[in-house]
Amino acid sequence: MANDQSDDRAIALLSKQLDASSERLKAMLPADLIPLDRFKACILTLARRPEMEDIPLSEIGIAAMRIAGMGLDPEPAMQQVALIPFNETRNQVTRRKLEVVVMYQGLQELGYRSGDYSHIYGEVVYEKELGVDTSTEYGFECIEGSVRRLYHKRDPLVDYTNQRMIGAYAVATSRTDPTKAVAWIFVPGWQILRFHKAASKSAGNPKSPWNTNEPEMWKKTAVRCLSKSIRKSAQLAKALQVDQVHPDDIADGEGKRWTTIDADSSPANGSNGIPRLKTSDFSNEERLVLSAHLASKDVHNDRQFTQFLKRWDGTKDDLMALGNADNGGPKLVK
Repeated sequence: MANDQSDDRAIALLSKQLDASSERLKAMLPADLIPLDRFKACILTLARRPEMEDIPLSEIGIAAMRIAGMGLDPEPAMQQVALIPFNETRNQVTRRKLEVVVMYQGLQELGYRSGDYSHIYGEVVYEKELGVDTSTEYGFECIEGSVRRLYHKRDPLVDYTNQRMIGAYAVATSRTDPTKAVAWIFVPGWQILRFHKAASKSAGNPKSPWNTNEPEMWKKTAVRCLSKSIRKSAQLAKALQVDQVHPDDIADGEGKRWTTIDADSSPANGSNGIPRLKTSDFSNEERLVLSAHLASKDVHNDRQFTQFLKRWDGTKDDLMALGNADNGGPKLVK
């Protein structure tokens, strides 16, 4: 966003759109945990941060709807979700974007809310912990196959902060018997780095949690991998979708990133002869107006918006009318 008077106008527009989406936000948020007024105030406070300079309003509005859809708290102190700006270059055009990163505590909270588990937690494993000392029983051991076993006992007097991390695991314990692990998974460090950190669009940002708190991101990755195979709430499923690694974003063996662009083999016109819309046909302000409607269709990023437009046979005015209707009727502020 800009600064001074233009910044005030931008914040006022964002505030108005959040107010217009109040009913939808209220329906998505857990009222007993995240009051609507505090949610909106927190989003506006985050929008004023220096690192949000030049971030389009549409990106912030869409991020707000995604966070609300997951039922997470945007308050930084809660450490459930982070908003990380990054630059995206497509067709030689660089745009400022905003990545919603679900944190370790966020996945923990959603897992607990599912009602099936007393605790879902993750832990990193350090190189020094490999193997089990028979005299002290300290160490780590993971056995996969027809008989599975996960054992980890850490020496509380050892400082592991400077040790190399070799992997992370996650465990879900039973609601009826908290001492019983109903599911667990171990994720090797090479997989975390190659398929998760490398796929994060904001990992190059010094303020990304991958750089400021990497052990927590390793734990989160393990919890996320475990969550794919256990019973989960709708909100946890949505969090995994928002935070998913798309095949087009996975780095190849040389560390290169493949990027999907709008151009493809889809017909130029829809079934009714109307030219198909592209993401570039919508301004930042129009994307903000559409944010509530798109969130209701599980459209949370540019890739999903592109796919949505390929299936849309109406005009741009038709789509904007739906966006205004989902916002309670107010028109785009000029």
